[in-house]
Amino acid sequence: MSRDGTGRGPVTIRDIARHLGMSHPTVSRALNDSPEIGEETKEKVRAAARAMGYIPNSWAQMMRRQKSSLVGLIVPDIENPFYSRLSKIIADEAASRGVQLVMAISEDDPALEYRHIVAMRRARVAGIALTPTAGLTPESAELLEEIPAMQIVRRSPVLSKPLTVADDRGATAQSARHLIEMGHRRIALVSGGPETLSTGEERVAGFMEAVDAANIRHLAMIELGSPRPAFGYAATLRLIDRPDPPTGIVIGSSQLMLGVMRALRERGLSVPSDMSMIGYGDPEWLSEWGGGITTISLPVEQIASNTARFLCAQVETASAEVWPERTEFPTTLVIRGSVAAPVT
Repeated sequence: MSRDGTGRGPVTIRDIARHLGMSHPTVSRALNDSPEIGEETKEKVRAAARAMGYIPNSWAQMMRRQKSSLVGLIVPDIENPFYSRLSKIIADEAASRGVQLVMAISEDDPALEYRHIVAMRRARVAGIALTPTAGLTPESAELLEEIPAMQIVRRSPVLSKPLTVADDRGATAQSARHLIEMGHRRIALVSGGPETLSTGEERVAGFMEAVDAANIRHLAMIELGSPRPAFGYAATLRLIDRPDPPTGIVIGSSQLMLGVMRALRERGLSVPSDMSMIGYGDPEWLSEWGGGITTISLPVEQIASNTARFLCAQVETASAEVWPERTEFPTTLVIRGSVAAPVT
């Protein structure tokens, strides 16, 4: 049956969701017999699917008959040391288990992300792991809901797939608390966003948790934008040009750190005597710069290993395992020489 009787195409999960007034992820979970969905809701969804003529995706039927040795990985930025390290670990583990990894870079562009997903589906990958863009399209979500997939680092609100992340909220809370404990009151967060992206939400929440506990919300400053050096540079200039500039900055990535450092250098400010700062991620150069940069060490190995295990399971066992909705690994604050008491 067509989705509306006019012959415009097969009924999709999104059509069922619209018909029932439910969210797309809820319908997807119900059709996949998720334990998170109640039996009454499942039966309601199944009845609607039968009545509307929904046909399960042929990909799943094909994969039950034929195994694929290919899996897909989509990350936003291979120049970011975190993603390059993450990708290498996943690729190495997949290769060691005879699984072929197809990798793509989205550049945080939803249209490019969609094209990569389509290409991977055409290549009949057994599963996809991706760091979703903020604007993951409905078409991309539809394609991903129909196959084994895992979200890594970020969570898309339109996708119901399992998530593997670092404790972003705890990380920024710990960083902000460290600045506060060193005597800082005017502190800023410069992080990737927008705030609607899960990483932005979590990092802002952690930062605000710390400043609220110290009763300094009125002194806190937040800059969210593209997780690239250019934004870090522009955001830092805005902060230090304020009449009440911060004395300490929490930075959301090593790429943003490059922009922050460039802005401080151009304005002749030194670290930590003029400005204290705490990074996010721990590429080797952070320990070599000056007295070293205090930073959050991320659990890249654990995230990568969990992701590789998921992808390889799709090839090795055509896994029907129900993966945890959220797997979160803790971060560690590495204290070096970029934080000092503010000059009063």
